Amino acid sequence: MDSTIKHAIRPGMIASVEILTGEKTVLDYLLKPISKARYEALTER
Repeated sequence: MDSTIKHAIRPGMIASVEILTGEKTVLDYLLKPISKARYEALTER
């Protein structure tokens, strides 16, 4: 099979896309408010 075949993008075509954003997990997002409160506890503003 020739890997140089080009296909035009047309409306209605189905695509699968993966976006790599970093190393954060769902647990990181859930625990962020708790860790932020712990870090800022008993400090002066």
